[in-house]
Amino acid sequence: MSTNTSSADGLWLIARLPDSLNRLQGHYFSLAVIVCLFVPGLFLWTQSLFQLADAARRRARRAALRPAEEARREDARPPVLFLRSFEDDQVSLRSASVAAAVRLVDPFFEHAHIEDVLQTCLSIGPVIAVGRPTDTKPPEGVPRLYVPGATWQAVVSDLMGEAALIVVGVSESAGLTWEIERLVAQGHLDKTVLIVPPEDARNARLLCELVRRVLPAVSALELATIGQWGKAHVVAVTCSNDRARVFVTTRRLSQVQYELALRLGVRPR
Repeated sequence: MSTNTSSADGLWLIARLPDSLNRLQGHYFSLAVIVCLFVPGLFLWTQSLFQLADAARRRARRAALRPAEEARREDARPPVLFLRSFEDDQVSLRSASVAAAVRLVDPFFEHAHIEDVLQTCLSIGPVIAVGRPTDTKPPEGVPRLYVPGATWQAVVSDLMGEAALIVVGVSESAGLTWEIERLVAQGHLDKTVLIVPPEDARNARLLCELVRRVLPAVSALELATIGQWGKAHVVAVTCSNDRARVFVTTRRLSQVQYELALRLGVRPR
């Protein structure tokens, strides 16, 4: 019984359609067909194209990997030294969103790590990092310098002196704490940008400890003020003339803000 009713309803709808369309109706009908068929197909085609482009981009980056020694031979300028904890080897930015305008142009575009940002927004010298001793092969990113474990501190100290810019991915790692203390002792803070990863962007305790380490003379009142910033996200910290500049945002944290902090943190030398 229900099948007959459904068939009758369908015949009734067909009966209501006009026998022929006039010119205006035909025009709008053609537009509707284009929208319903062509636009979804175009969307799927562009998504496939972006996926292929992303795969080619990753393959090209893997093929272009080279040791830090080779990168420095090809570019004789003082290097940009990237320091970070091996626990977060590339300093992940996955929890920081990509700007909507960038997603609109390229849906698969993503700075997954600080290393990606360093390679695209800085052109003052070759970007290098000391490699993690347990690497079986270098990860995609900046060129790595692999040194014996017993000599890494001496190598890092020498690189600090040679570098045009030092970028530090902040964490509570013991090794990184030594590196920050060494930056202070050697007087390299004026060419250092301390990047605060998204996971710690609202970690007031870590920020206060960081400022206290780079500015031992900072007052308790200033530290208390920093600790009360509330909803502000800390992106980066730089130091100059015994004063700290803290880059913060009250908006949703995005990867573009890290790029801006790095660009603004570079001082002419």
